[in-house]
Amino acid sequence: MDRSTIRSEARRQVGEPTSGGRWADANYNSAIERAQEDFVLRTLCIKTYAECTTTADTAEIDLGEGSIANFIKVAEVWYFDSTTDYSKLVNVSRDTLSMMQDEFRGVDAIPTAYCVEDRVLEFDTEPEADKTIRIYYYKKPTALSADASEPDIDVNFHNALVNFTCWKFKEADEDIESAVYFRALYEEDIQKALRIREPEGESYPHLNDDTAGVMWDV
Repeated sequence: MDRSTIRSEARRQVGEPTSGGRWADANYNSAIERAQEDFVLRTLCIKTYAECTTTADTAEIDLGEGSIANFIKVAEVWYFDSTTDYSKLVNVSRDTLSMMQDEFRGVDAIPTAYCVEDRVLEFDTEPEADKTIRIYYYKKPTALSADASEPDIDVNFHNALVNFTCWKFKEADEDIESAVYFRALYEEDIQKALRIREPEGESYPHLNDDTAGVMWDV
């Protein structure tokens, strides 16, 4: 469904006329946007990747730059020494990484571990220059900027945005019984999405698929 269809369905279920009701289209559009953001943040249902090129004597990557600035959470990090030699890095705590860095500080080598803190991804050692790092991550949804815009989430869960919108408007109308009903439907949608979400560690079969993601430099 596009935004216009979601809005119309929400109006129908709320019991408002197509136009001239209490709530303007802009109110519905705002609620639908909030619904998409909430659904994605809670389910981590949009996974993609980006690639960057390492820089000499640099063990950090600023995740606030380039296409990955819209990330919610890093899922996996892979190091590509060549087109055929690649390895998955282990996600460790800051304390563990610091101990590993003390051992390898100043050494250009193949990293084995990383941690993410304050939107900065840091390795246990400084990789050689011009090597590829592929970062799989869960991202924020694209804003629905027009009525023809469709949500990034799977079409099977578009009705979740309707349920969320109806919940919020019924809550605003102080129709508590209806608000509880629509909230329960939305929470059920969330649980369904969590049950079928791709588990972390499932990116391996797609490592050589360069049709997704985007290349950016740090």
